[in-house]
Amino acid sequence: SWTQRLQDLREFRAIHGHCLVPSRYPPNPELGIWVGTQRTQYRLYQKAKEDGEILPGASSMNDERIQQLEDLSFVWALRGGEGKSDQEVFDSDAILEEATQVVASISQSTVETHSQQEVHIAHHHHEAGGAGVHEGIAHTEI
Repeated sequence: SWTQRLQDLREFRAIHGHCLVPSRYPPNPELGIWVGTQRTQYRLYQKAKEDGEILPGASSMNDERIQQLEDLSFVWALRGGEGKSDQEVFDSDAILEEATQVVASISQSTVETHSQQEVHIAHHHHEAGGAGVHEGIAHTEI
C-alpha cells in the first residue's frame, strides 16, 4: 500500500540520510519501483494542474501525498531530468561504474604525473652535471 511504502521510505531515509532509492534496490525492490512511480505520478499531477485538467483518479498523486514526501526532502526531479525515465537518470549500477572509471582515471593520472616529475627532475639533474641524480630514474631528453 502507499502508506507502507511511505514508511519504507522513512526507514530508508533514516539509514541513508536521503530518499534517493535506486530503481533496483535489492533489500526492498518494491520501494525502488514505488519511488519511480511517485515521480511519474507527480509529473502527471503537475501537468494536469497546469492544464487545469485535474480529474479525480487521473493520478494517484495529491497535495497531501506531495506534502508527506516533501517532509522527507523527497527529490522530484533527478539530474538529467526532462524526457528521461528514472531508470535512465538514476541507475545505481551505471553511477557505480562511472565512479569506478573516474577513480581509475585519477589513479592513472597520478602515476603519470609522478613519472613526469621524475623525468623532469632527472633532466634538470642531468643538465646540472648529474649531481644527486637518483639511480633508476630515466634520463629522458625533454
